[in-house]
Amino acid sequence: EVSRKHMSAGQRVLAIAYREMKQDEAGSSKSLQHLERESVENNLKFAGFLLMDSPVKADSKPVISELAKSGHTCYMITGDALLTAASVARQVGIIANPDAALYQIDKISGGGDEPSGIDAFGFVRLSASTENKTDDQLLRGPLSIDSLKRASALVDAGRVALCMS
Repeated sequence: EVSRKHMSAGQRVLAIAYREMKQDEAGSSKSLQHLERESVENNLKFAGFLLMDSPVKADSKPVISELAKSGHTCYMITGDALLTAASVARQVGIIANPDAALYQIDKISGGGDEPSGIDAFGFVRLSASTENKTDDQLLRGPLSIDSLKRASALVDAGRVALCMS
């Protein structure tokens, strides 16, 4: 919950954890480089979050606005976490409606639950806002041509924003 709050505010969030290693486990600093990642990254103690701000450049929003006025559709491709990316997209005007609910396409059931044995995917809400339950109803259920058409109409109306990872 704490990390989601900071990501939603546009901050980059890194979780910090540690564990002490016994001398026989660690060996020399040179032998540390040869340890398997899985053997090192277990039984960690959470130490906190590292928060980083990376303010949007002053000319980003006007440029996005000019591109939109000239008929261009702008998309953002980033390695940021989805909530951080959505916050930045709102700041620069790619997501024009600040109240638009955020959804991503994600697995909604495992293959074992489906008669076909295939994983089912659907729209999953990212944002905590519960103001518009109608959109949740329209996007409920497994992904289909119809649900994609409904999602497209909601995006065009500015009611929702879709985040892909």
